[in-house]
Amino acid sequence: MIKAWVTSLDDATVVTTLARIAVVNPDPMALLDYLRQLCAEAHAYQSRMPERPGLAW
Repeated sequence: MIKAWVTSLDDATVVTTLARIAVVNPDPMALLDYLRQLCAEAHAYQSRMPERPGLAW
């Protein structure tokens, strides 16, 4: 499902996300917080998609 979520992102969002990761990377707590936000976005994406057998986290 994470692959499906990432695939759904447009190029500008991917670039912005990677740039943000680069900025927060030196601070472990900030990086962890941002990764939690990304996980929440992926989870929200999953909840908007119809269930398909065989797909799981």
